[in-house]
Amino acid sequence: MKTTIEQWRMLEALIKHGSFAKAASAIHKSQSSINTAVHKLQDSLGVTLVTTQGKRTTLTSAGELLLRRGSLVLDEVKRIEELAQQLGNDVETHFPVAVDSIFPYEVIYRAFDELSIHYPFTRVELRETILSGSNELFASGEVTVAISASAPPGILPEQIAEVEFVAVASPHHSLTAKPAPLSPQDLQAFRQIVTRDSGQHHSKDSGWLEAEQRWTVTNLDTSIDLIKRGFGYAWLPRTKIDEAIRIGELVELPLQAGTTRHQTLYLVTPDEASLGPVARRFITTLRRMRDE
Repeated sequence: MKTTIEQWRMLEALIKHGSFAKAASAIHKSQSSINTAVHKLQDSLGVTLVTTQGKRTTLTSAGELLLRRGSLVLDEVKRIEELAQQLGNDVETHFPVAVDSIFPYEVIYRAFDELSIHYPFTRVELRETILSGSNELFASGEVTVAISASAPPGILPEQIAEVEFVAVASPHHSLTAKPAPLSPQDLQAFRQIVTRDSGQHHSKDSGWLEAEQRWTVTNLDTSIDLIKRGFGYAWLPRTKIDEAIRIGELVELPLQAGTTRHQTLYLVTPDEASLGPVARRFITTLRRMRDE
């Protein structure tokens, strides 16, 4: 190559700060070294890159085009150096985490966003689960951190959230026309939408009341959509349906008892000393958000 990364870096500093003196101070180089680098760059390319107007140095039209391309290279070099530093500090390059789908996702999104600020080159993977699915992924070693509806054997559980479930149906569903309060027998005469355990070794369905009719789905969003469309009723996490209730897409069912239920969610991790910095920061962030 006819040019060097350092020459492009000095040209970029010169244009950014407007003079050789200010650029030299900013990047801790002498004015003469910056002057020499810029002139060598122009000579190597055979193109005039800069022009001086009074005390300020600016780019020519050719210099503007070439520096725009050169800055892309400089940015990529910086990213390579940052990645090398991250690898040297034993930072995880891949961080998969299993999260029960009833957990408030806005918390996960905020935690992931914070991770990306400190570890921008770590690939974060969200594994969405139901019931025992998180524990199976943790037990198999596919994830090192999980949020689960139950603590696996041998793990001291740490409560990370409590989720409220509420019995709901479409405002046009036949249940809403029956006299309140509704009895268990009233409910059993109608179709219930239940969500299947995502674990491979379990077949438990979430919240089934032995209704005569039931549809089983594997995704919480599918269950919510079916309820909105009037195909049945279900207990759904309030955090997922608050807006639908507010705008009238769903209504709470007036039951004799058990209108709401609560599910504790646990943070599942191995000995934290064995975790990498990404996992530790993620856990710390979740705890801070829990306690806010």
